[in-house]
Amino acid sequence: MKKSTLMPMVAAACFLTPLAACGTAQTSGDAVDTAAVADEVQLSVDRTVAAFVARDVAGSTDNLADDYVGIFHGQPNGVGKAAEVAITTQQVADPALNLTVDNQSIDVANSGDLAVYSATYAYDFTNPDTAKVATETGNWILIFKRQADGSMKVVKGIVSDTPAPVAAPEKEGGA
Repeated sequence: MKKSTLMPMVAAACFLTPLAACGTAQTSGDAVDTAAVADEVQLSVDRTVAAFVARDVAGSTDNLADDYVGIFHGQPNGVGKAAEVAITTQQVADPALNLTVDNQSIDVANSGDLAVYSATYAYDFTNPDTAKVATETGNWILIFKRQADGSMKVVKGIVSDTPAPVAAPEKEGGA
């Protein structure tokens, strides 16, 4: 009896069809305008920073996904948008609050569904130990993901402080 080659071909087609579908999302239709996605992310960050400095809790957290995870040095992860709203509410109560960002970059996936924003930051706050204004500097990373409604929302935020600059030693014997 001669073996049929039809069954192995059907099995292979069934196995490979889902894999083929994965590639078609990125190759079919119009190309994604990743520059436009980067602009969308930049606008979102600009609005967030401006709202934070203006002490607007709702405005500074409206770009967070409901399942947002905040990863902040020295603290347990904040899970969910509500956790970040609670932290932000405490931060904006500080009269010394200020935030500036620099060295910004945005990397967008070819699909346009994911983007990574990174920057350095300077954050002024009242040091609870000294009651004086302190400035923390560090790195800030936001991971944006396209949501079912088409918007780009932050799903992960990572804040990592960097050591304070070391003061230059004074020269002996004057200038």
